[in-house]
Amino acid sequence: MKPVKRVLTTIAIVLPLAALIGLGTIALYGSRPAFPEQFSVSGWKVGGMAYADFPQQLSRQVALLNSVSVQLVSDRKEVPSRSQKLQDLGLRVDDRELQDLLRELTEGNLLDRARSRWKLRHHEAKIGLSIETDRLDKKLQILWPELYAVQPVSAQRIVTPDDRVEYKAGQPVLRIDAPGLKADIERQIRHIDPKRAENPLSIQVPFRLQQPEVTEKMLRDQHVDRLLTQFSTPLNQSSPGRKHNVRSTAATLHEVILKPGEIFDYAPIIEQTGIKFGFREAPVILNGKLVPGVGGGICQVSTTLYNAVLRAGLEIVERRNHSLPISYAPLGQDATFSTGFINFRFRNDTKAHLLIRTQMSDTALTIKLFGSIPSDTTYEIMSNNVETIQPPVKYVHNPGLKTGEQVELSPGKQGFVVDTYRIKKQGGREISREKISRDRYTPQARVVASNTGVLKPPAEPAPPQKNVIEDGVTRNGKTP
Repeated sequence: MKPVKRVLTTIAIVLPLAALIGLGTIALYGSRPAFPEQFSVSGWKVGGMAYADFPQQLSRQVALLNSVSVQLVSDRKEVPSRSQKLQDLGLRVDDRELQDLLRELTEGNLLDRARSRWKLRHHEAKIGLSIETDRLDKKLQILWPELYAVQPVSAQRIVTPDDRVEYKAGQPVLRIDAPGLKADIERQIRHIDPKRAENPLSIQVPFRLQQPEVTEKMLRDQHVDRLLTQFSTPLNQSSPGRKHNVRSTAATLHEVILKPGEIFDYAPIIEQTGIKFGFREAPVILNGKLVPGVGGGICQVSTTLYNAVLRAGLEIVERRNHSLPISYAPLGQDATFSTGFINFRFRNDTKAHLLIRTQMSDTALTIKLFGSIPSDTTYEIMSNNVETIQPPVKYVHNPGLKTGEQVELSPGKQGFVVDTYRIKKQGGREISREKISRDRYTPQARVVASNTGVLKPPAEPAPPQKNVIEDGVTRNGKTP
């Protein structure tokens, strides 16, 4: 039993001693104050470097990087070559990954540090070296101000006096390809090289053409190919104030373009016109009566546009006739407007963009629509009077007249009920007929003064009604 006892005693002594030696070795390995021998940082060999010395050495390498001269070589005579420091071109150093590894190697208990040291013994830590886009862009504009002073010119769509649609090409301008230059610089600074400051970088400046905001292709792709339809209304009897209102509203409407499927809204046109030009005095329709007011004429623009839209076959979304007949368009073919009450809207239900253009002379307003529909498709508008409404008679008492005597003060005007149809033709042959609207125009009462000889008690006042202005605005530019 004695040999066995000796063996057990030896084991009892050796095992703890071996464990103690092992723990001591691990602790010594984990407590080393320097990087593992094969450790590197973005190609920079730092194995064996003391942790305490590393921050200063890293700062030195970053400073050297920032001071590296970059030769920006241009092959264009109008763009001279330039030289700049990397720092001035927007060098950015991201050492977050490295700092995380440093904490693994220097913080925690000795066992964790030893484990990390072993794991990272052949590791290459990455420092992110990049060029900041915004800083590079600003520096390029400073280095070549003449180049960036020239701006691209957008393409133009031109409608000739005879209504042909033509295009004037845009003008691109030469620019430095900043993303390409950024990528070229970043490729050459991928690794930290302690000797880099002695060898300047040479970068061939890449160029590109900056296209204008609007190119000819963009305009052509809208397919505003030709004149679709036009409609004119007369201005002969209009006052100067009314002509101003029509001209101003037409100017706001001019060159409005609608995308396929987009809904046109007349209300913003009136709002913008009031802001840009203001409205002047001209007769308006107030609660079904023609009275002095401000903004008279705005409905001539909506009516003219409505007629052009009808004849282009477009979808009417919202429209209402005037309460009274008007002189500048047939019954059933007018479109009134009252802010907050009555609007005019239509949809561009073609597959192309729709361009609205206006022309104004002393005698007429013309609105033209340009776009793309089959050239053999046309539309005709037909309105039929289905009922004539005789004016009611309104009697007013006049004690100055003889008993039984009557005097007509106002003859009154008839009202009408009108149906309007849109007839679609292809190649001159009718293929469909669509009822657009049934409109009622209120008759104006015939007013007669009389004396019946009987004194009537005064009539009770009518309840107040909300004022609705058609074809005009209030003095503050809004309908009450």
